Amino acid sequence: MVDYALADLVAAAGGRVVGPSEGVPVRRWAYDSRLPFPVDGTCFLALDGPQRSGATYIPDLTRRGVELFCVSEGAAAAGLPAGPTYAVVPDVLRAIQSLAARRRAEFDGRLVAITGSNGKTIVKEWLFALLGGAAAGVYRSPGSANSQLGLPLSVLSIPASASVAIVEAGVSRAGEMARLHAVVAPVDLGIFTNLGAAHAGGFPDRETKGAEKVSLFADARRLLYRAEGDGGVAVAGLFAEQSPGPMAIAWAADEQARGAIRVSWLEGELQLHRGGDEAALVFPCPFSDAASRENLAHAILGALTLCVGADELRDRLPALPHPNLRLGAFRGRDGCQVIDDTYSADREGLAAALDFFAQQRLRGGRSIAVVGPLRETGLAPADAAGVAADLLRPVGFDTVLSVGAGLAELGGYLPGVEHRHFAGVADLLAAVTELDLRGATVLVKGPRDLQLERVSERLRARAHDTRLEIDLGRLTDNLAAFRRRLRPATRICVMVKAEAYGSGSRALARVLADRGVDYLAVAYVDEGVALRRAGADLPIIVANASGHQADLLREHRLEPEITSLQQLHALDGAGDQLPLHLKIDTGMHRLGFAHAGPELETLLAELATGRYRVVSVFSHLSASDDASADDFTRDQHARLVSAADRIDEALAYRPLRHLLNSAGAWRLPGLQLDMVRLGLGLYGAGLPASMRREADLSPVHRWVATLVRTREVAAGEVVGS
Repeated sequence: MVDYALADLVAAAGGRVVGPSEGVPVRRWAYDSRLPFPVDGTCFLALDGPQRSGATYIPDLTRRGVELFCVSEGAAAAGLPAGPTYAVVPDVLRAIQSLAARRRAEFDGRLVAITGSNGKTIVKEWLFALLGGAAAGVYRSPGSANSQLGLPLSVLSIPASASVAIVEAGVSRAGEMARLHAVVAPVDLGIFTNLGAAHAGGFPDRETKGAEKVSLFADARRLLYRAEGDGGVAVAGLFAEQSPGPMAIAWAADEQARGAIRVSWLEGELQLHRGGDEAALVFPCPFSDAASRENLAHAILGALTLCVGADELRDRLPALPHPNLRLGAFRGRDGCQVIDDTYSADREGLAAALDFFAQQRLRGGRSIAVVGPLRETGLAPADAAGVAADLLRPVGFDTVLSVGAGLAELGGYLPGVEHRHFAGVADLLAAVTELDLRGATVLVKGPRDLQLERVSERLRARAHDTRLEIDLGRLTDNLAAFRRRLRPATRICVMVKAEAYGSGSRALARVLADRGVDYLAVAYVDEGVALRRAGADLPIIVANASGHQADLLREHRLEPEITSLQQLHALDGAGDQLPLHLKIDTGMHRLGFAHAGPELETLLAELATGRYRVVSVFSHLSASDDASADDFTRDQHARLVSAADRIDEALAYRPLRHLLNSAGAWRLPGLQLDMVRLGLGLYGAGLPASMRREADLSPVHRWVATLVRTREVAAGEVVGS
């Protein structure tokens, strides 16, 4: 972030500085007194709200140590506490927008701006990853900071070292985009994701909303958009009004869309057809829902436009993050699965939620939908039930609970479906409490103002007042951090034993498979069986397997570790069918074949018979997190390589080799072989604090407890335990 002073703020916006610290650098801008922030170098923006002015909180913030404030002329006229330094401006929000416009003018890198109705944040995050992230000098705005305040603060946070900055812009009513355009113009690359029904109430019609959104790109150099549908119509209108307009980069899934890059999706692939005889560019695509595919097309085309090579993109695609979005799933009471999307209520949003529901639904259980009214421009209340039914019908719900205007007749459009309608959420909550949810999958979908999140909260499992939260977004970020230390061809095995260290191995298995992990590893056979029954399809290594479990290993395609001749002989009858992983003792002296000597020679003779199918040869490091033991770690590496070379000769083929754990993969990537095994380090734990900071690893787990009560106690009073 570039440091500014209050004097810079008033120079950009007009006004004056009052107080002793006019030249003190501003390192961060705060606007919510409830949020924790370091006070040193923080300027609090006392924004004027509909109920009260932010200046109300100045006395309390002063006591906390905040010394810099930006206030309006009106707040200053009402009187301010002495001591701090104030930038007194005509309008605080416009002042911060003016300073951000100045930062944009100073930034000589490329600026990418994204707008549209849906998908802005995930396209931004994926494009950031495909461009190489912060290590490649790329900055992206945090979270979904795209508002009249969020976008300017994002622009002010662009570091001086950045070569590319990616920001998103969102508007909810007519007239707002002009102010955001003034902050980010000119845009080097604009991405228009789509034109949906979100925020329809702020515009007289769909055409006005489309024109408002694309006006962000009035002087853009290049504009990427999907040519089909209303989004393409809105962009065409921009071109019609502007001559010369931005260079168009249009894409379409429709083969008849002339002049556009054609995008097609096959099983696990996204193909870009540029036209003519040129061969299609092919990229892996692990997504089956339409929204994710559209977002991925925008991100890939954006990266190609910014001159990232296709091979480089293919290497980076497996590490794409999973940002925490509004649409999500959690396990509810009585073992039900809840799909929660209580943010928007338009046709596109309902279709996306139903697509996600179809992927996440539990096998064999009942399907229940809790839906609120559809709200979008041009949709008459009398037609809302029919439109909703057309989307709900193909999913095959057993029960539909509707609430709010326009959905009372929904059941008439859904023959054979149990339908109950409620006038308000209070009555709906009572009915939800009585539902039989055993093994069911429940979709909760509706507009924010209906407060259907109360329904989601009622469905949440409440076994205890404390809970363990698992942040899958952090997990995928940690995985990406490790991947950046490894060669593209190096495979990754993730330890998911003991329910993935308490994280829930079944859910993690799906996420890890989507992120391109190659192997899973568990401690016991029953853990592997449970993963297979939950739908996991990755190869699974089992650390502790006995000969009497051979049938289970075969049936569920599990691959045992072999640590002794006795274990090898016990599985001899299944040896030609089971993939085996041979563990070599290179210095830990717990389990495994000796790396040299008579035991290794006996093993080699057994392997030379051809009865066994060996998939990998590996060892376990003793002190990979200890720099003083690096010579010993290198000795372990050399011993494994020597033993593996002998095993290759006996087998007459070369199995995979793996040695490095989390600490080794981070500290000593030069010792990576064909695969690494990530355990606690992937979860942001189990490594020294200095290493976690260096690797920028975030804890995936968080314990949350309910605060029962707070009390103020006078000084000197006794507090019992």
